[in-house]
Amino acid sequence: MSFSDIARPAALFVAALSLASGLAACGGTGGSGVDKASLLAKFKTEKDAQGVPEAALNCLVDVMLKHGDQAGLQDYIDGKIKVDDVKGIGPSNKQSNEDGAKCVS
Repeated sequence: MSFSDIARPAALFVAALSLASGLAACGGTGGSGVDKASLLAKFKTEKDAQGVPEAALNCLVDVMLKHGDQAGLQDYIDGKIKVDDVKGIGPSNKQSNEDGAKCVS
């Protein structure tokens, strides 16, 4: 698999991770954190996840858990919102974007 085969989906996931990470920059994964296995399973259902290596997906989910709004991530897992609607992630969260980019480089 060439780099270009994962570059576009990875870029979309980095954007999604950015969206999920904003509010959690203050909260991390503490307390009643989101279950990683559930988040990974849900994340794999995204059409852009198809063909992305498992290691990259795991890394991206770790970034989401580190930076993402826990309530928003749970709502995403529950199908109440789209990954892009998770509060706090997006291009405005530089650290999340950098961490996500490391997953796919």
